[in-house]
This record gives sequence, C-alpha cells and structure tokens, in this order.
Amino acid sequence: MAHDELNNAKREGAWFLDLGCSNHMSGNKQWFVDFNEQFWHSVKLGNNSRKLVMGRGNIKIEIRGII
Repeated sequence: MAHDELNNAKREGAWFLDLGCSNHMSGNKQWFVDFNEQFWHSVKLGNNSRKLVMGRGNIKIEIRGII
C-alpha cells in the first residue's frame, strides 16, 4: 500500500514500492537506464487516490559495489 501526501510536495527521491507486484514508481527520470515517455497509465494507490504514470523503463541497482 502506498500513501500519497496531499500537500503536492515534490519528492523526487521517493519510490512507491509494492512488494506484491512487478512494477514500482519513482519521480526521478534520471535513475532509469532506458525510458519510454510514450507509456501513460493511471494507477490507484492504497489510499484510493490516483497517480498518473508518465513513462516506463528499467533501472540498475548497485548493492555493495555489485551491479
């Protein structure tokens, strides 16, 4: 379940994670190694609010120096 604050504060460093699914959201486009801006979709969050997803891509994760 994700919670979206209503004060419209930008949180570019935040991730919306759902361990029960295969897709997660971030507001920072620079973290993606590829990014498709043609993908637009609406998702419903755990508090019944909706977010517009404006793109889709892949990231690389580095853990203790291993990518």
